[in-house]
Amino acid sequence: MVPGFVDTFEMDGHLFLVEEELAGTSLRELAAPADAPDRTLSRTDVLELALRLLDLVSVVHGAGVVIRDLSPANVIVRPDGRMALIDLEAAVLPGGTAGRLATPGYVAPEQRTSAADPAADRYSVGALLALLSLQQEPLLSQGGDLAAWVRSAAQHFPVAGELADAVGGLTHHRPGERWELERTREFVAGLLSVVPAPATPVAAPDTTHLDGLVQGSLAHLLATMTPDGTALWPMSATAGSIDPRTVPFGAAGTTAVLVQAWDHLERTEQLTTGLREAARWYDRGLDARPGRRVLPGLYAGHAGLCLAAYETALRAQDDITGRRALAMARRLPVRWATPDVFHGTAGAGIALLRLYELSGDPALAERSRACAQGILAQAQEAEGGGLWWPSAGEEQTGPYYGFAHGCAGIGTFLLAAGTAHGEPAYTDAARRTGDLLLRAAIRDDGAAWWSEGPGRPGRRLAHWCHGASGTGTFLLRLWQATGHAPYRELAEEAAVAVRRAAPRAPLGACHGISGDGQFLLDLADALGDRRYRDRAGELAGTLAVRAGLIDGRPVTAGDCWERPYADHATGVAGALSFLVRLRHGGPRPWMPPAPAR
Repeated sequence: MVPGFVDTFEMDGHLFLVEEELAGTSLRELAAPADAPDRTLSRTDVLELALRLLDLVSVVHGAGVVIRDLSPANVIVRPDGRMALIDLEAAVLPGGTAGRLATPGYVAPEQRTSAADPAADRYSVGALLALLSLQQEPLLSQGGDLAAWVRSAAQHFPVAGELADAVGGLTHHRPGERWELERTREFVAGLLSVVPAPATPVAAPDTTHLDGLVQGSLAHLLATMTPDGTALWPMSATAGSIDPRTVPFGAAGTTAVLVQAWDHLERTEQLTTGLREAARWYDRGLDARPGRRVLPGLYAGHAGLCLAAYETALRAQDDITGRRALAMARRLPVRWATPDVFHGTAGAGIALLRLYELSGDPALAERSRACAQGILAQAQEAEGGGLWWPSAGEEQTGPYYGFAHGCAGIGTFLLAAGTAHGEPAYTDAARRTGDLLLRAAIRDDGAAWWSEGPGRPGRRLAHWCHGASGTGTFLLRLWQATGHAPYRELAEEAAVAVRRAAPRAPLGACHGISGDGQFLLDLADALGDRRYRDRAGELAGTLAVRAGLIDGRPVTAGDCWERPYADHATGVAGALSFLVRLRHGGPRPWMPPAPAR
């Protein structure tokens, strides 16, 4: 039930309690294993774990104790199947007070300001039932509806639909109306005693309801701009000391979605003003003077800054900022130790190709060619055939496979450079890179996954940064350019992996469903297959049900769920970019033009 007492002792004026060590597996490890995104609990497992949890908490409440920090890390399942509670330092008697120790996602809203009450533990039980139902952490933005999220997951986990009423009853916003544990136990036991109805086919999602979320999220970005600040939007703690102008956490990634909105939504006065203010803000940070350090990466370097500033300046009709963006782009390094998209010369090459397309400046075209030449010079023959690029400083562990830091992103640039410059050598290098990725795929029951790289075996990865979504993006483009059927086949298997990983995926663009949704839209556009647009719509539905309300507006959340930051990698901008493209079409941002078939 709980760890047994062993001893107490004093040291340096502090009293220490020694407890029995309990062997077992935490509820978090059982329900949401980080190393197995496609492994799921059975319906019976979920319901039996729920009953044992309810019995455990009922015994504690019967002893007159409020747990206060009832979280999945503090509930363990012992080898004999019994459940136990650990880390009970926050437990008190009803009406008592303790420290504010609590686990985000599992703490009742009122607990931070009120005395201990068993109703707060019942909220935590509801959140733990959501964890078991969703088989991922039930983290919601302010104003989100946990029961609605659980109910929406029924197409992936049918037991979630069955437990949604209990989750809603236990997490009611009024503590006095939350379900009692005995009522909840009867409800769950009733589910366990019946055979579930056969699953019904899931209808194609209606995405028209997303328009309000698009408008609310755009309004939030425009309202939170700080054009007089060092950063154009408040940056998350994740960003640390990162340059506030770059794509993942800075202005470039967020102004790109304003550009999308300008191209596809109503050109309101607020949007026009926002683009003009962004262009002026960029103008202060575009320094192309000799001696100023310029980094090549599309995401972590200055290539994305140059591209975003130029595209923003075009819409804002700001010629001065546009010229300065091009001047800085002409100084992007074309030789670099790291050849990848995120930090290196493949990223610079993608930006230079796009800027040449927009401006017609031949100097930019030549610099993109130089990027491709330098990348080819760094290529190495992979064991068994194909090309790869070891990451700078990590040669002994081999390359990365994925898009952001590895072969898939480099291959994407070389393919685009081959088309733009009519250079068969670039296209051939892209094809040989694709052949390496064909061999590296982890294929399982119709799905294709990738590890981080040959020197990094282990997890099967699904997202843009390292996994199936980003690698599938490259293979789809390679099929469009060459017509070689295995590339298309594996790209479609990557989409299966993306769909399987979606129920547990974060929301962001870098390693979550917003980036995965962009890949599914690529497939829909390239293949003319409505199924992939529908599957992208399913992912958008997850964004919608987990959205929060800020100043009365619905705002899509990212990975920083407690406060939806503006950024592209983990925040509002990346998710909004996916929603705008889903609803209104257009090319995928931060990518070279797709090859024509």
